[in-house]
Amino acid sequence: MCKFKKVLQGKELYLDIPHQLISEDIRTLLELEVEELSTVFGCEVYFQKPPAYAPRWIFRPRHQGMDAAELEWFPGTKALISYADNEDEALQTFSLLHTRARTDKNSVEYSPPCTTQEAAYLIRDEVLNTFPLSSYERLTPCSGPNSLMNLPQRIGMNSSIGRRN
Repeated sequence: MCKFKKVLQGKELYLDIPHQLISEDIRTLLELEVEELSTVFGCEVYFQKPPAYAPRWIFRPRHQGMDAAELEWFPGTKALISYADNEDEALQTFSLLHTRARTDKNSVEYSPPCTTQEAAYLIRDEVLNTFPLSSYERLTPCSGPNSLMNLPQRIGMNSSIGRRN
């Protein structure tokens, strides 16, 4: 997440989510996660329309030709844009936040894993690159039979989790 923190440290980030895109229940749930989001971005997070030129996370409908929800980061303008056509896609872009933070790409598209092995690798990579680890795991995150590096092997390679609609 440090890529966001370098740009946003000491600033405020405003989430401007259209009321028609998500339900009030989901909005309330997201607002309860404001501390986690503040940790992710390294700044205070507010759920309201941003003042002019303030860092912002805005939500827009997908462009023609986009096959799935997408999250795009514009470091120069300090804007994060979620492209989503409905509540499920909007929530998918929250998951993409961790993917975007651990890659060098400015844009990431939602793509569900097709197998249990793919899901295990995705979970491992997201956890190793975005969440604080316990003191033991900080010392040995990649060793031992129960390590995150062995997660795909522990889950197995023959199961399938199917696609989300």
